[in-house]
Amino acid sequence: MWCIAIVLFGMSPDLCRESVYGVYSGDAKIGRLVLDLARRGDAYVLTTDFAAVLTTEGRRLDLRFREEKSFDARAPHRLVRMTHASNLAGAPTQWRAEVDAGRLLVTKDGRTAAAPLPGLTLDAALGPALFVRTRPAAGARSADGRARLVGRERRFVDGTLADTFVIEEDGERSEYLAHGELFSGSFAGLRVVKEPRGRVPEIALATRVAATTPAAPAAALARAVYAFPDMRLPATSRQKIAGRVNGQILLDVRAENLPADCAAPPAALPGEPPEVAALAAKLARDLAPPAALEAFAAWIGANIAAKDLDVTPPAAAILALRAGDCSERAELFAALCRARDMPARRVAGLLWQGDGLRAHAWCEVMLDAWREIDPASGAPVDARCILLSRGQEPLDLLALLDRIVRVTSWTPAEP
Repeated sequence: MWCIAIVLFGMSPDLCRESVYGVYSGDAKIGRLVLDLARRGDAYVLTTDFAAVLTTEGRRLDLRFREEKSFDARAPHRLVRMTHASNLAGAPTQWRAEVDAGRLLVTKDGRTAAAPLPGLTLDAALGPALFVRTRPAAGARSADGRARLVGRERRFVDGTLADTFVIEEDGERSEYLAHGELFSGSFAGLRVVKEPRGRVPEIALATRVAATTPAAPAAALARAVYAFPDMRLPATSRQKIAGRVNGQILLDVRAENLPADCAAPPAALPGEPPEVAALAAKLARDLAPPAALEAFAAWIGANIAAKDLDVTPPAAAILALRAGDCSERAELFAALCRARDMPARRVAGLLWQGDGLRAHAWCEVMLDAWREIDPASGAPVDARCILLSRGQEPLDLLALLDRIVRVTSWTPAEP
């Protein structure tokens, strides 16, 4: 039986907020966890909402967990009611409970029975997070003795460098931000990492192509048709839904093309950090697209070492780190474009490569229109790239997890 321990994040009642986490098995993103503390009338409501897709022993498991606890808004914020729905124990289970006259009345399968009343308060539910808010010294333990501070780390959080406190509790380690919000942890073999606010969501999907599909061609493709699970997909000028067959979407994807005259229109853009603007000026000089784009890509390829980062920091930090994967390279590439008055944004999707569809990031740059550019080359992307996300567009990413995507046809680009 597979199970997961959900660890609540810490917020005192005056700091209500929602936090979103990616859930990872190894390097593959398998789901999302949303933790929310909100004031609703005379109660504080703490919600845990978890959804993931896990493949184990050849079986696909669609995992769901949702729990909502309501606490009295008056100190000491005792539990008032709670609801629970989950299939983590192998079978769906659902129940609700309410405190009445000093008893906990639990209703399940249409029957209500009294149960021992737990002495649960909001402070107890928030666990070691409130301990972190006391700024403990290394080695210090929480009042109940369960949590111990074992160290500190420095992380990029929502675009800024921040301290995290490493807490050990019941043999598990997790990192909390100074105000008590969970940043990352490892639970039952799964890794949970806070997703950055206001940025393109990271995508690391265990998505496969059909076994009957040959390995991806090494050369660029002019066109390819993919059969996707039925889901929401963003509209672009080079990919469109060609139809639906057997409950799947046929997505017709073409290579991006740049016209001979693709100069960017005049644009008044917010200033980029001085170090980014200086590098863009040095690299581009008086170059116009596409030469300027190729110069940016060449510098990034030569100077940004390949390294996985938990979250994508802003361009100035990437420039200082000189490290990152395709997400960081795309973030820096977009900033260099904006510094030369070319509107640009990082986008994310899938790349047909080898025997699978890999998570990938690239850029859209406003030239004569929004054009998709690969920061690895400065050239337009080809039909192996499938755009799934720009900005914070809503996506049904779980529809893709560990699903087979069929490549029904493809046409190589002309030499």
